[in-house]
Amino acid sequence: MQRDRLDFLDNLRGMAALYVLLFHVYRVLTPNLAPPPAMSPFIGFGYSGVWLFFAISAFSLSLTMPRHIATGMPLTSFAASRFFRIAPLFYVLIIYSTLHYCLTSGKPPEWGLIAGSISFLFNLFPSWSRSAVSGGWAIGTEVMFYAMFPLLYFFAKGIKTRLFIMFAGIVLYYIFANYFSPLISNVRLWERFETRSIVRFFPSFMMGLIAFDVYAVLKGSQQAKTFGSGALIAGMLLFAWQVSGGQGWGILHQVHVDSIAYALILLGAGLCQPRVLASRILSYYGRVSYSVYLWHIPMIVLIGPFLQSVYAIEAPQWLRFAAVSAIVLGLVTVVAQISYRVIERPVEEYGKRLIKQLSEARRLAAFRHGAE
Repeated sequence: MQRDRLDFLDNLRGMAALYVLLFHVYRVLTPNLAPPPAMSPFIGFGYSGVWLFFAISAFSLSLTMPRHIATGMPLTSFAASRFFRIAPLFYVLIIYSTLHYCLTSGKPPEWGLIAGSISFLFNLFPSWSRSAVSGGWAIGTEVMFYAMFPLLYFFAKGIKTRLFIMFAGIVLYYIFANYFSPLISNVRLWERFETRSIVRFFPSFMMGLIAFDVYAVLKGSQQAKTFGSGALIAGMLLFAWQVSGGQGWGILHQVHVDSIAYALILLGAGLCQPRVLASRILSYYGRVSYSVYLWHIPMIVLIGPFLQSVYAIEAPQWLRFAAVSAIVLGLVTVVAQISYRVIERPVEEYGKRLIKQLSEARRLAAFRHGAE
């Protein structure tokens, strides 16, 4: 059962990674490599794949927290696990991005931005919110939630409590977005900070926690598949509505409506394990999704002139867009596979060994203390 749960999470991560990649094939380069009009609304909505990552992250953290508790030092184990999972590859991308910036601009980067990115504090400062890594703002948002998660896990248990916290977060964001802008005189700086802040996305993470709570209650019950199918259908219908031009609902920002759709899809996928989402390809991209996410924008930029030349070939628009998308996906797949094997896996395994050693040392010390 554990493997099945991991598979469905990997499948959804794979979907999110490929969706964001497809969006950036379209939007990163100037002029944009526009998709055919019929696909434009769907592909243009691909930025929201990050919201799905956020919901999956909260769900997955809840799923794995008992493992950290079993070590006898849950906070240390959790923090070390998260650091070794995200920091090493992110630091590699900081180095790559810094070198690329120096070579292409002929000047050094903003060192405050580099320091903010290395410390993962850039989500807290308006001038650093874009991150030193393209697309890396989402990692800063993730880290802010990591800092909150143990409190939410241990002291905010239960669906009702977490629903209240989620709605409180929505109200807080409404106040933040509408009344805090005068604190920053630079309009563009404020917009960039506000749209990437943990305040904006905290409710999205909470929806992932609530999806896990409902999943934990219903899994294995006779109603699980029926409820899961309903949640999956409702989520997909809401997703289709948002793609077609849906907006926010009252105090609910569009981001939060999008996140409701993704949380429903996540819950439905967990409860009914639909075959349509069971794919070795999606599972593979789910496993390497972190590398795919961090490398895909730098790779698009690196081969940008070549992509522009391919897109300029006289051919139907759908064929040109499919060609550049296939080129990007092929390159990113190779780079992500190397990155996953050489950086992600070894460092993550090292982190697990370190946590195990610390846990065993703690138990041995406790045993010796008891023997005395």
